Amino acid sequence: MKVEDRLKEYKANISKINLLNVEEKELLRQLELNKPSYITAAHISDTPPSKTNKFSSQVENFAIEQEKLDKRNNQIRIRLAEIAEERFRYQCQIDRVDALLDCLGAEERFIVEKFYFDKLKMRYVQEEYKKRFGEYRETKTLQLIKKNALQKMQKIKGSA
Repeated sequence: MKVEDRLKEYKANISKINLLNVEEKELLRQLELNKPSYITAAHISDTPPSKTNKFSSQVENFAIEQEKLDKRNNQIRIRLAEIAEERFRYQCQIDRVDALLDCLGAEERFIVEKFYFDKLKMRYVQEEYKKRFGEYRETKTLQLIKKNALQKMQKIKGSA
């Protein structure tokens, strides 16, 4: 994957991790709610079995419900494992970009982050650059700095 593509996906990957974290919290909460908080003593009914093949025993009904709950809990655990794997992949992509950004100087990093992460057009990057560094740079100069920064990151990526 090209460095530029990784930069474009950086913020989206952070959002994906945040959404996975929310889903994980919800699933963990569901697992917690599914735990029995107390064990109830089942009263065995004296009612004879019905002709509809439905269970009339509270014990049998409890066992069936518990089996359904166990199946649902297993599905939740499988999804939690998938979430952990997805989060790991996204975090690795984020860490790669962070490592590539480490090779840049302050000006290069600033321009790359404003352009790719904040999605600013170059003329707005130019305004932000003037505010941050106190000097005016032509947009062509900023584009050249951005291009050189991308080449530097690509070179680092290629050597790793």
